[in-house]
Amino acid sequence: MKIIKNLNGIKNINPKILIASPSNSTINIANYFLESLGCKIVNDYSLISKNSEQNINEIKKRVMGGSYFMGVIIEENGENLMLIDKSGRLIDKDKYLFLSSIVLLRSGIKKLIIPYTATSLIDKYASRYDARVIRTKSNTSDLMNEILNSNENSTPLQYILCFDAILAAAKIIDFLIEESINLSNIVDEIPAYYLKKHTLNCSYENMGNIIRQIVEAKKGDNIELFEGIKLNSEKGWALILPDNEKPVFNIYSEGNTQEFADEISSNITEEISKLMKNIENKK
Repeated sequence: MKIIKNLNGIKNINPKILIASPSNSTINIANYFLESLGCKIVNDYSLISKNSEQNINEIKKRVMGGSYFMGVIIEENGENLMLIDKSGRLIDKDKYLFLSSIVLLRSGIKKLIIPYTATSLIDKYASRYDARVIRTKSNTSDLMNEILNSNENSTPLQYILCFDAILAAAKIIDFLIEESINLSNIVDEIPAYYLKKHTLNCSYENMGNIIRQIVEAKKGDNIELFEGIKLNSEKGWALILPDNEKPVFNIYSEGNTQEFADEISSNITEEISKLMKNIENKK
């Protein structure tokens, strides 16, 4: 499968790209590769000394004021990617998942693989393209294995957009130029959605007991047990997920509005806190 399809178009337009990363070697590799495709590269090294929100805000201002095609922020691991459009909007991890899904769907893929914690609006968007959505457990290895074990022609592209930040940036540039659009056009397609995540401390010895009590109490409700406990309602959903490495519950919620997302999160947190208190009182 040819990943970069419009090399001549990239060279003709010579898009101006701002690249930043906490890693100097990552910047150098990205420079070499994107310049070889025909991009004009400008670097920002501020994240090397301090990877802070303030520095990212300054990078956003540079992109807005510098006639850039886009800004590219690559994390030190070389896998994770954030983008900045010409209006200074940051496409962070959650929004990047939606953006990459749009690129995949508009590229013709019919099987989209996403983590269980992703917004349900991706499923709705995929239905426009008659594409099937496969959800994996939320850890990186499960997502990677599901993509690699897929027999679809789109497997290399999905893998690149998820796990190879430099090549993903190149592919997105290629896609935008081939479609004669800019990054802002794709960002405008991302609908408003309302996700919330927080953690709640809980000892390992109590986790299993709490999970069992919630499952028992919610029998007959709209509940999923694919990963952790997912509780669905008309207002949205909540996912209670024991952490693999720390004694905490990761609590995700999505609501039809931000108020509903906050309400769902607050209610499930209060319920778990009461269960923990009851367990401690019985000791």
